[in-house]
Amino acid sequence: STSSSSAPGGEKPELPPQPELEVYRAVRWLVPVPWVEQWKAFVDSKAPSAERPEEPVPTATLLCQPHQRFLYTTEDYFPSQPKGRASRDGGRRGVPLAPPKPAFAIVSSETWEALPKLYQVGPEVRLLVEDLAVRSEPEGCEQCAQARREGEALGLQLFVDQPIKYTGNLRKGRRPKRVSGVVTASFSDTVEMLKTRIFAQQQDAVLLPMYIRVAFAGVPLLEPGRTLHDCGMRAGCAVT
Repeated sequence: STSSSSAPGGEKPELPPQPELEVYRAVRWLVPVPWVEQWKAFVDSKAPSAERPEEPVPTATLLCQPHQRFLYTTEDYFPSQPKGRASRDGGRRGVPLAPPKPAFAIVSSETWEALPKLYQVGPEVRLLVEDLAVRSEPEGCEQCAQARREGEALGLQLFVDQPIKYTGNLRKGRRPKRVSGVVTASFSDTVEMLKTRIFAQQQDAVLLPMYIRVAFAGVPLLEPGRTLHDCGMRAGCAVT
């Protein structure tokens, strides 16, 4: 005999209706990160003379001036992560990838509703979330966002008096010792100047600056007269 899943009379059984999934919706307000840092420092400070954060809350800085639209796009707050070699050197030899510092903090409706009771606030800037879709209000200005990104990238390249981290082994006495530190440098400084500053911090180093070996992104810096900009360095990078 054979079994059949059909209902009596040859009719197929009715399946129960599929449950309707509830669409997730949320609204989040945006506040510039520098203002949030000022506010946290003010709240955490116990000094009666602590400086209050600036007013109004400068949400207008998140908008482009020509069009009064959101100065950031999904590319900024949901950046794609490169894979393989690009994830190690940013897609270009000598330029390591660093996560961008966020320009705005996301706050809940409760926090946003409380702010006007304590401070003057600027224009509302919001993210509207519906399932996996996110859009801003006002909408993003791709033209001005791209110009902002290019300006920030240029600012990172043409840095002045910015920290450069270093770590590695340096001969002190008979054996090399592990050292690390931070020196201040500019894009126009040379590799030789960078070595000299590292040497100045490690006063008991045996090797003179010209004999100190420095590498950036795994590439030895062998030309003493080459500028840090030509080596692909940016503000906040590290050498070994």
